[in-house]
Amino acid sequence: MIIPIGHQERSVRRLPWVTLSLIAVCFVSFLLTDTSPEAMEGPDPLTEAADYWRAHAYLDAEDAIRQEVAYDVMPNQRSNYLGTLPNLAFQPEEDEILAAEQAELDRLTDLAMGRTVSEEMQQSTFSRYGLVPATLRPHAFFTHMFLHAGWLHLIGNMLFLFLAGPPLEDRWGRSAFLGFYLISGLCAAAIQVGLALPAEQHIPMVGASGAIAGLLGGFLVRLWSTQIRFAYFFMFGLRFIMGTFEAPAWAMLPLWFASELFSAWAWSSSGISSSVAYWAHVGGFATGVACAFGIRALRIEERWIDPAVDAQMTKFTANPVLQEAMDLREQGDVGQALDLLSAEYAREPNDEIALPLWDAALACQQPERGADAMALAIRTAAGRGELESALRHWSELSDHLPTVLVEPALLLRFIPVLLEEAQPDRVTLALRQAVHAENTPLTVGQALRVIELARPVDPDSTLRAARVALASADLHETKRGNLLQLVAELEAAGADATPLETEVENLEPPPEELPWGEDGAISLGRFAHAKFTPARPTGFSENGLQLAISPDKTARVEWSRIEAIAAVVVTGLGPRPVFVIDLLANWNDLEAEELRGVRLRSDEFDARALVPGAENASQALLALVAGMRKRSGATPLPSRAATEGKPFAQFPTLGAYEEEVLDVVG
Repeated sequence: MIIPIGHQERSVRRLPWVTLSLIAVCFVSFLLTDTSPEAMEGPDPLTEAADYWRAHAYLDAEDAIRQEVAYDVMPNQRSNYLGTLPNLAFQPEEDEILAAEQAELDRLTDLAMGRTVSEEMQQSTFSRYGLVPATLRPHAFFTHMFLHAGWLHLIGNMLFLFLAGPPLEDRWGRSAFLGFYLISGLCAAAIQVGLALPAEQHIPMVGASGAIAGLLGGFLVRLWSTQIRFAYFFMFGLRFIMGTFEAPAWAMLPLWFASELFSAWAWSSSGISSSVAYWAHVGGFATGVACAFGIRALRIEERWIDPAVDAQMTKFTANPVLQEAMDLREQGDVGQALDLLSAEYAREPNDEIALPLWDAALACQQPERGADAMALAIRTAAGRGELESALRHWSELSDHLPTVLVEPALLLRFIPVLLEEAQPDRVTLALRQAVHAENTPLTVGQALRVIELARPVDPDSTLRAARVALASADLHETKRGNLLQLVAELEAAGADATPLETEVENLEPPPEELPWGEDGAISLGRFAHAKFTPARPTGFSENGLQLAISPDKTARVEWSRIEAIAAVVVTGLGPRPVFVIDLLANWNDLEAEELRGVRLRSDEFDARALVPGAENASQALLALVAGMRKRSGATPLPSRAATEGKPFAQFPTLGAYEEEVLDVVG
């Protein structure tokens, strides 16, 4: 036997009250329900029918009843045994008695075959609140999900609910999660009713397994790379063997679904009713997968669920002043709310007040009153590793107040994302803010990074950053010579640093042709050398990438630690080109002399083992890089198009690649 006992997604932002409430309701319903065999089924109807026919073997009986009578007789003797029974029974001569006995046998047979139910069963909790295909009641589509037929049935379902529910509830929010759960249960029930066998028409269906199967489908789509821990135990001869192992969701959940689908088909083909609603499992899982893909395709989580969850968390953790300001806004007194929030922020600047203050300032058309608070929100979000939120806040701030400056270190993290999203105006604004004379002075490393980012799009910012770098006495002579050449080319092309000191809002588009091309690019050598740890990827999780460093050493790289991902083809490493993936840990450390990271080579692992469904190794590598980029939010190198194979950047040696793409001197 193999059962799941845990997985890696144990941490949640808040208590999963919906999951815990569903579990509590199921337990309370179970304790209030009489689940004894007598209450659930009464005497075994098949045994009753068989006993009646054994005593009245001259009556016409269905094969199922005859087989039950002879179940304990050797197979090769059953025909003779069944043939002698009519001769041993006393058949009444009166037709009325004979007809009454046949009617009683037919009644017992209908009960045994599930074609009807007894009056006692009709009054039972399971018949009234369970889902009976022959007598559908609207309320039963919901109530059947909270009834269970025994302790094992209940505990098994609640274990799966407790494992799959909290991580999905945390990511989708309580309302969406509850809706997802109920929709999965309803669709599972509808499919089970639609495919129920004739013998199952009067059998009540109870249990939460259809809805929970939907959660498993959602878990597969949303958390497909999560490692699930399983416990196993079985008998091998006279030896009891037990242990645990881990496997990814993408491997185990499809296997479970295939098993349920096969069981559903097998029981349906046999025409025999099953005590397990396999079609409900199949329907619930398929519904969960479809709904989860819909949530992903429509970006519902990013567009609505995440903001709603954040708002809820803000509301319930707010201090009294914030709560009072929110109440004032709801009453329409935005001005007083702004005054209250401004006073509180002046007393104690904090991120909890920052965003409500900015929103109130916008509502009053006084964005300047919330500018400092929004800048704090940007820094706080970036400090938590929430770069997308920080960039969203900065974009909103710059739309209203483009002259409000943000630290160069933050802007240099935003620019690669803006370049990837093809937002040239914001890129130019960020560059000009970074080199603005009134902003925090650029360090040498930051100036070199500005040059690297600005050269293709903004010669003026490039020239300003080059002059800042040249002013440093610590600049390496090789870099100084390259910068002097670059400055000369920029000045000859008409670049001007003067406007950058005073203007950031009046942006001019970059020239159509820059004074250098790809072949003539000047390497500034931001890093003196590089150090990479060779490794093989072995699995994904929501938090990081599992790696094998050596045969007896493993590690995990957290997604938040990966600042850039480079993916290129190097042709000179062997008889065939090698796909090299570098996970860079300090790409944003602008003062570092050594570039550090993890290096993955396609000739040392098979990407198809990590990406199910890939048709070939190339597709698997593309999907692997895309998956790592999505989870880490890292900067793609040399560009997003290149990491997507449009086309791949190719280099003859690792040295050439490191110099041109990673900006390593040697």
